Amino acid sequence: MKLLIYDWASYYRYDIYAILHNMGIEYDVFEYDFDIEGRSKHYDEEFINVFKNNYSSNDYDAIFSIAYWAVFSDAAMMLKPGQISPIVQTPDGFHIIQMIEKDGDMFNARHILLKPKYTSEDRTKAFERLDSIRTLIVADSASFEEMAMRYSQDAKTATNGGQVVDENTGATSFEKDQLRPMDYAILKDMKEGEISEPFESLDSEGRGRTIYKIVRFDKLIPSHTANLKEDFMVIQQMGNATQQRAQIDKFVDEKQKETYIKIDDLFKNCQFENKGWIK
Repeated sequence: MKLLIYDWASYYRYDIYAILHNMGIEYDVFEYDFDIEGRSKHYDEEFINVFKNNYSSNDYDAIFSIAYWAVFSDAAMMLKPGQISPIVQTPDGFHIIQMIEKDGDMFNARHILLKPKYTSEDRTKAFERLDSIRTLIVADSASFEEMAMRYSQDAKTATNGGQVVDENTGATSFEKDQLRPMDYAILKDMKEGEISEPFESLDSEGRGRTIYKIVRFDKLIPSHTANLKEDFMVIQQMGNATQQRAQIDKFVDEKQKETYIKIDDLFKNCQFENKGWIK
């Protein structure tokens, strides 16, 4: 069997490659890296053309991506072989999925994807709508939170009144290098409590979708020594991570003593975080 994997520099890809290597499965990787900020408007067409020019599906037993949206996987797993799904929406667009076969948690499916393409007219309409919303907020006719819950299409923040949260820590504050360049370019000149004019940015999912938004700059926190009042969530995460790591190390140490372990010669000279793998 020979596989072709295509991805966008997924952070867990090396784990998958190691598993395939240990299983003796041949594979090639098609990586299509691109500059999100300076990407072409015809990115999708470019991807398809580069893919077709470099690979032939006849050379592989299977071609797949290692990154699926959870809603896509969930919808696919509900299907029986041969069954076709209703329309499924993900951040990539709108899918119709047909299940080919599945084995446990693994599945082989095909899909048709339609992605909305935005015109300059769409941009103008979005800016006009956002400008009207901003005018109401500035005039104290409505609060920012109320408008976000009523009109925002960002499912992650709308229910919280537009409050942006760090998904890793749960904190509501961000360091400058965590912001997208487009967002930072707007925020760096704003004052606390100020609401921006409508502007164009990219989504937070890493797929490079164009979005239009307004933001409110709530607070600027100067550089300081960490303290419980201002950095509770960060300190809590660090403490939890330390405890979790200690429990994992303890579990690994106990299991190493009672489990037969064989390390492939390819990895025997690697530096392991935990001792006890090489016996």
